[in-house]
Amino acid sequence: MAGLGLIFLARPGVAARIFGLPAGRKGTGYVRALGVRDIALSIGLLSAARGSRGTLAATAGTASLIPLGDLILVSSRKPRPWLSILLHGASFGGLASLAMAARPAHAPRTRHGRVR
Repeated sequence: MAGLGLIFLARPGVAARIFGLPAGRKGTGYVRALGVRDIALSIGLLSAARGSRGTLAATAGTASLIPLGDLILVSSRKPRPWLSILLHGASFGGLASLAMAARPAHAPRTRHGRVR
């Protein structure tokens, strides 16, 4: 994700086509903003990975909403950019899978069987 962010910053025209947006000079600021977003998200996920499994699961699960939103927005374009749709879907699937895999096996319980 950080690698894509760097591409979005350095080559916004190429990145716009990868993302599924029309390429043009007008939107390069937005494409670069997407690059900053992806780099920040990568840093957040790396930080969460150093914490508890629950923290990583929550961070990845929340972060999966970003490519899901991108997928919905790009899917509404005509003609549909199928490669971009596939890439956003794969990003969503990867983050959602990470969130599911990182979930703690069970919630900690008190002596009385209640979840803390």
